[in-house]
Amino acid sequence: MPSNTNAEGLTAEAAVDRIEAAIHPRASDRRLHSRGAVYDAKFVPSGQIESRTIATHLRSETPAVVRFSNGGNFDADDRAKGVRGMAVKFLADGHAVADLAAANTLTFPARTPEGFVALVELLSMLQGGTLDKLKAVPKLVSVLVKHPEIGKALLAGSGKPPASFASTRFNGLHAFFLVDADGKRQAFRYRLRPESGEIALPWSFSSPTRVIRPLIRRSPGQKSGYWCRLARSSSHLGHPTKSIGSSKYSTPLVWPPVWSSPTTRYWHFGRTPTQRLRNAA
Repeated sequence: MPSNTNAEGLTAEAAVDRIEAAIHPRASDRRLHSRGAVYDAKFVPSGQIESRTIATHLRSETPAVVRFSNGGNFDADDRAKGVRGMAVKFLADGHAVADLAAANTLTFPARTPEGFVALVELLSMLQGGTLDKLKAVPKLVSVLVKHPEIGKALLAGSGKPPASFASTRFNGLHAFFLVDADGKRQAFRYRLRPESGEIALPWSFSSPTRVIRPLIRRSPGQKSGYWCRLARSSSHLGHPTKSIGSSKYSTPLVWPPVWSSPTTRYWHFGRTPTQRLRNAA
């Protein structure tokens, strides 16, 4: 079996082809989360996990690039609930050294790549005309039978649309390991929370595209930041995510709305103050 083929027989190329056939992106667009904006940033560690990791980018101030995005295609509506994404790329000497990917949902909807692609196809059909919606009925049944975790994710929803990308929390999609100087490994997941607090979009908001333009509304020179929190409780972790070429995948983890378990420890290990770099919409 080729290394880029998963246990379900889905190759990376086939996954992209099926997504393209479902959502019909423009030639220059990303296949998903195509509407977004890019900012430069700086990660400022608090020092609270310095003894737990040898990763240089988590132990010192590190430049980064942050991309916020709307789930869906280039004309995604800011007023819709949908998914918002936050991707962070840590840099060293201008080169990428690590990446974080997060979304403002409590769980990733699918356990496998096949399930995720099938969900994209289903949602595209549901957004189409009457004939497409009728064709979506057997597709919905098939998806829920083969991938029951998707039904739970759809029922959970994504909450109210945020007032801006700077006013919603983002939950990490992957699990990682911290490795200390003695080689001790500690699995963790992370959550990015806005310093300005979580604010929903007012129901009176009428423009479909104005939220992303001002994105983070600050005066010139002001910055907006996110606190990054780590959880190491086994009940909140699951296994580190496997790649598309793996035969095993971690069960989708549902993030608790509030971390309140007394057995869970957190570290505010830094914040990423962001400034506008360029609009990538």
